[in-house]
Amino acid sequence: AVKSTPVVLSGTPLADGKAKIDAGDLLGARRILNAALLSGKLSDADIATDKSLLNQVNQTIVFSPKRFADDEFGGSYNVQPGELLTKIAAAHNITWQFLCTINGLSDPRKLRAGATLKVIKGPFFAQVEKKKFNMEIWIGGEPYSEGACYITNFPVGLGRDDSTPTGKWMI
Repeated sequence: AVKSTPVVLSGTPLADGKAKIDAGDLLGARRILNAALLSGKLSDADIATDKSLLNQVNQTIVFSPKRFADDEFGGSYNVQPGELLTKIAAAHNITWQFLCTINGLSDPRKLRAGATLKVIKGPFFAQVEKKKFNMEIWIGGEPYSEGACYITNFPVGLGRDDSTPTGKWMI
C-alpha cells in the first residue's frame, strides 16, 4: 500500500499549487493555479510564476503519454475495430499528429483495435503577444475566458517592421 502524505494548504494559490505539485497531485495543482490565473487578482510577477508552474505540470498532463482519468480536458479512448487515428483525432478536435506524439506512436497505421489512447479535448487556442514575441496556448475556450485553461507558451518570430497582421485566425 502506498501512503499518501496529506497536503497542507496555505491559502495562497501559488504556494498551494506548488504544494500539490510536490505531492504529485498535478491535476489539483493545475486547477488551483489556473483558477488563480483566471481570477485576475495576481500581480504581474505572480502571473509569470503561475504560468511557469502551469507550464511545468502541463508538460506531463498534456504533452506526455501519462494518462489522467480525471482530467477535464483529456482522458482515455479505447480504439474500436476499423477506426483510424484521423477519425479519433477529429472527434476530439485535435490533429492525428498530436495524438501520435502524446501516445508515443511512430506509425499511425500500426493502431490496433482495443488499444487505449490518451486523448486531449481540443481545440487549442493560441494568443500571440506581439510586443513580447510570445504565443500562449490555451484549451477549453478563448484565453482568459471562463472554463479556459492555460497550457504553455512559446517564443515566436514576427514579420519585419510590425507587418504581422492582428486579428483572429484559424490554424
